[in-house]
Amino acid sequence: MAPPMMLAAEHALEKVKRDQISLMFAPQLHELRAGQRVEINAYDYKVSRVVPRYTFFVVDSHDPKTLEKNTCACFITPQGRERDQMFSSEFGNTQLSKQAGFSRLIVTHLNHGHFFQDLDSVKNQLSQKVIELAPANCTNKNQLPFLSIGSDIGKRYTIYRENGIIVEDYRVETNEVYRQVVFQSKLE
Repeated sequence: MAPPMMLAAEHALEKVKRDQISLMFAPQLHELRAGQRVEINAYDYKVSRVVPRYTFFVVDSHDPKTLEKNTCACFITPQGRERDQMFSSEFGNTQLSKQAGFSRLIVTHLNHGHFFQDLDSVKNQLSQKVIELAPANCTNKNQLPFLSIGSDIGKRYTIYRENGIIVEDYRVETNEVYRQVVFQSKLE
């Protein structure tokens, strides 16, 4: 087993590589490109240097008529639902984008290990970043809508956390509670 210092250096190197890739994509995000899907992580280093606070999936429509509108919206994925196919896969994101009807949809995950107060506070935290991710000449840049399944962000309760394993309960829009096991190595 590698010493803790070496593991920390490896994590730092991986993070720098991920950030470099994100910065490489930044210029191309100014243009809408049919079917484009780019993943970008946003970190809160006061809380975690490993797990990003937010993960953004920037999804451009496949439909030329929808692209001509030059519109953008942000979809906030409720906590605990980030592994659902609609929110985690390219196919699901494309279907969600089609249903939403915007030129660009920014599917946003609220990641594990971070506290999120409520939908309004998340919107406030995201508003500037979403504007940065909107395409150039976006027609609704001054009033980008925030979409979600319901009126809240869901709740996530950690039941157990040890040795890289997290067991958590999460409440969905219908107030049903589900339990999931998450391996810390698969959080991103």
